[in-house]
Amino acid sequence: VDPFVVQVLLQTPLIDDRSICIEVFLDPRAVIENLFPIGINLRSPMPHTFSSASRETVLGNDVVYDLQPGDRVEVFTPGPSIAVTMKPTDNPIAGSSLTWMDGGWIDLPLLSEFRLPEPMTCYFPFTEFHSEGDAFQQRRSEFFIAEGYDCLEMLSDAKTDKVTRMSKIQPIMREVSLADPLRSFLVTVCCYGVDHTGDILFELVPNRNRGTRRRNPENGGRKRFARKNTTHYHPFGAFSSESGWRRLTMLPTTNSTLRLLQLTMEGEAGYRATMPFTMDDLEIGEGGVDTTPILWENKKRSGYFAYRRILNEHQSEIHIVPEFMVFNGSSEMVVIMERGMEDVIIEAGQSVPLKCVSRMGGLELALNFVQAENRTKYIRVGLLGLKMEFVHSITGARVGSVCVQTALDTRGDARLVVKIGEIMSGSKATAAPSMIPAFLADDFIRFRVRWTELQLILNESQENSTRKRLPSHDAASPAYSGTTGPKNVEEKAVEIVQQPLMSVNFYRFTVASPSTHSEGEATVKR
Repeated sequence: VDPFVVQVLLQTPLIDDRSICIEVFLDPRAVIENLFPIGINLRSPMPHTFSSASRETVLGNDVVYDLQPGDRVEVFTPGPSIAVTMKPTDNPIAGSSLTWMDGGWIDLPLLSEFRLPEPMTCYFPFTEFHSEGDAFQQRRSEFFIAEGYDCLEMLSDAKTDKVTRMSKIQPIMREVSLADPLRSFLVTVCCYGVDHTGDILFELVPNRNRGTRRRNPENGGRKRFARKNTTHYHPFGAFSSESGWRRLTMLPTTNSTLRLLQLTMEGEAGYRATMPFTMDDLEIGEGGVDTTPILWENKKRSGYFAYRRILNEHQSEIHIVPEFMVFNGSSEMVVIMERGMEDVIIEAGQSVPLKCVSRMGGLELALNFVQAENRTKYIRVGLLGLKMEFVHSITGARVGSVCVQTALDTRGDARLVVKIGEIMSGSKATAAPSMIPAFLADDFIRFRVRWTELQLILNESQENSTRKRLPSHDAASPAYSGTTGPKNVEEKAVEIVQQPLMSVNFYRFTVASPSTHSEGEATVKR
């Protein structure tokens, strides 16, 4: 009979301060939880291990569990420890493939006297092996196994990581369980890359100082032979994700130096590399304006931008985004045309990133509405702003206009997003008032005007009367001549005179819509 070990927890709460209720909890000895952003295969030869995962495979005496992010394995195994090994479930869609973890099996302690005092560093080795070139550290992917969330927090380095100085770090949300003695082994990585472009790979920058030999003084400083300039690239594997075109890559700790690799037909290596960068060099934010440009090795702009997103105290993401993305807000399919580039087809309501190239002269696009068989001329949309562009038919006649807006991306998929609206047709009187409100119906616009000085003068108005002598109708008047008619009468000529009464001066104030408020001071003179 195989022993089956469980943890028993008894609780005796009081009911109405009189009756005692006895609660018995049966829990496993330990759980192993997948905190990777990708699925992993966990393999163990030990008996009595169970998982909520829907897929498991039996290989001889071993059981292989397919754990998706958040899945766990419950351990009821007797003995002082449990032997496990693991590897990613799927093969990467690009880059280096990974195999079972380096070193074979590892033992996780199950006795209460033995615990993991700090996170255990483990590696997934690359399946491709190169006998020359870079150090062995460039041919494996790093991850960690920590016992409990307290041990997991030790992965954050307060001395080298500027993330710990931020005030907006999201704490790890731990589910409070009644069975505190339950041991949890968490499998995770400190950082992983998110590629929004679909055409780059991450690589750990080789250490140029490793493996170099000192010059032997007995040789008289002579050069024996010239070293062959051959570069071997070992990019990390890029895995597919559930969110469309994004690709995930497991990265090492935050103090590592990385670079990006782009597949190219130029050169012998087949890759084009960027300048090295560290994670602390990147802007921390959610994309848009909070992005850092990435340069090629020749220090020219690559068209790629990067930012860092903080998940918790020990984990962060590096996002690689394009400079421009196009969103089709119309109700029909649109073909985006750019000079020197392939046409991009965008369905209604969808977004597509543009190819990452250096656009020093800005971005010019032409829109082709397939169903309506209409198109626009080339529009300069490289700067923030809102433009109305005429739409022409195949014969060249104007059939309406379309609104095109360039704005900062707020979803973290690009630096700038170009939004395309519906085609508006009809006369100017009907189209002009409805075109922009329909396109900006879900937007909130607030105007803020900051003025240095504004002077308001209050004038007092009064009448200034002047009297003029006119002929009178009185017969006794000496000015009267004739038998009839007026002799003398007074007529008033009214003149409005304005005299300054009060002056109000506003200094350094801001006018905001819909409210107006003052941030500076005001002086009143009478």
